[in-house]
Amino acid sequence: MLPPSEAELQRFQKQCPPRVHLRFNRNRQTLVSLRQSPTTRQWTLSLRPELLQYPGCEGDLLRFIAQNGNGDFPYLRQAVQDLFERLQHHQAQVIANVIDPKLSRLPTVGHEIHLHQRLKALQAQYWPELNPPHISWSRNPGPRPLRSIRFGCYRTSPTPRITIHPRLRQPWVADCFLNHVIHHELCHHAQHCIPQRRFRREPIHSPRFRQWEQSYEYYMQARQWERAYVPYLMDPNKPRPHRTPDQELV
Repeated sequence: MLPPSEAELQRFQKQCPPRVHLRFNRNRQTLVSLRQSPTTRQWTLSLRPELLQYPGCEGDLLRFIAQNGNGDFPYLRQAVQDLFERLQHHQAQVIANVIDPKLSRLPTVGHEIHLHQRLKALQAQYWPELNPPHISWSRNPGPRPLRSIRFGCYRTSPTPRITIHPRLRQPWVADCFLNHVIHHELCHHAQHCIPQRRFRREPIHSPRFRQWEQSYEYYMQARQWERAYVPYLMDPNKPRPHRTPDQELV
């Protein structure tokens, strides 16, 4: 879908009330949002311009503004859903065409995944002095597509615990990426066990955390694999590129 012309954008901008600042975005996740600054009280409508091409969406957007985002806007809701799916499909096609063959040849986790053994090995290599946290899979969201995904989570209460997203429990997932996620959460465990006195509350991803995280020996490969394959982790129904990790290892 082509974005609207400059004249169409200006026409819509003139219809917006003066209290609202209009900003066109290129986001692939948040296609439309209406927020008020707590300091200036200025409202800002952030909008993916392609939404203006959908029938009935322009009127819904003006009502969306008038009601400060409260209410039901069926044309806008349908347009956002359709455009989101189009953008995700386009991104998947782009990624499928540019995936580095080296990434698809990385060793995979296979069908037998023992989280506790992986945690034990990584802790022995990077944090042998710490007491290990518990580790388990988190709740399975099923086969539905996700709009966002959190691969791992670390909690300190009631006892230190790491949970790993079950979408990583697939045989084609790169071995180095699963270990990277566990190592990332171990870095949070180290933050908890070795507090910095100069911080009342250390930032979650502080400079020392980033240094620890990047000490993982396959950090770069894991991050490259993540960028290439995250669309297929978020939507298990999306066909992966022909050259997949499990096919390469046959």
